[in-house]
Amino acid sequence: DEILYKYRTNPDSITVAYRDGMEESEVAEAEYTINIAAPTSYAFHKTVTPENAGSISCLLDGNDVESAEAGDNVYISATAANGYAIVDLTIKDADNNVLTYNSNMGLVMPESDVYITATFAKLYDVICPSVTGAYNFYATPSSAYAGQAVTITASPAEGYTRNGNPTLELDENYTGEAP
Repeated sequence: DEILYKYRTNPDSITVAYRDGMEESEVAEAEYTINIAAPTSYAFHKTVTPENAGSISCLLDGNDVESAEAGDNVYISATAANGYAIVDLTIKDADNNVLTYNSNMGLVMPESDVYITATFAKLYDVICPSVTGAYNFYATPSSAYAGQAVTITASPAEGYTRNGNPTLELDENYTGEAP
């Protein structure tokens, strides 16, 4: 048995010439088709910033998975660790294209690995001054990350009525005195 030559006629087949107990002048040729399928399962690459500030889950049929097949419907969620809040969730394909994701409908897995980046921010308690007198102050939300808008509400203390909109002036450290 002897292989004389082989060559590729197209990307999907190979032709092989061989002698298998034949005379010296006899050569047999056979064409073989090779099916090379693209991978059907693609990976999730997860990045959490800052490290340990939260986690990313990719749910398929209720199970957290590390990969999925093209066409699968996957639900992606980012969960903040205690003391952090999610501020951004970006989902891209291998070509760096932003993928459309709807938390109610999920993500249809593309024919590509998926790169997920969750960005978290540290939360700080918003402490309003305790006022003895005309107004009590309340912050919404009561915890916020740097740069997040916080609404300070002034409510008249018992026995007082509201006259205009009191303001709370803040210094460069975001601290202030109640009027």
